Amino acid sequence: MGSVGIAGVTGLLPYWLTVPITEFVVFAAYIPLHEAVHKNIQGQRTDPHWLNEAIGHLCSIPLLVDFKGHRVGHLNHHSPLKIEIEPSKAITTAISTH
Repeated sequence: MGSVGIAGVTGLLPYWLTVPITEFVVFAAYIPLHEAVHKNIQGQRTDPHWLNEAIGHLCSIPLLVDFKGHRVGHLNHHSPLKIEIEPSKAITTAISTH
């Protein structure tokens, strides 16, 4: 991600191409990171228990964030509403059960 930004700033890559490439990389890394924060990667299975942690740590590298710190901050973001699952997941579950 950083090398794409540097290429855009230095003019090696046109700006109109730099932005979508950067956005794709951020999206591709953040979605699995987010799911790992909520421990959704392995679902209800208890084995392998390390899978959420491994994917979370790997996806945090290109985003330059600390996985454990991000988990604490993101789960705190849910705490004022006492929401244990993502609102989008709750909506999908509600739709699929009707």
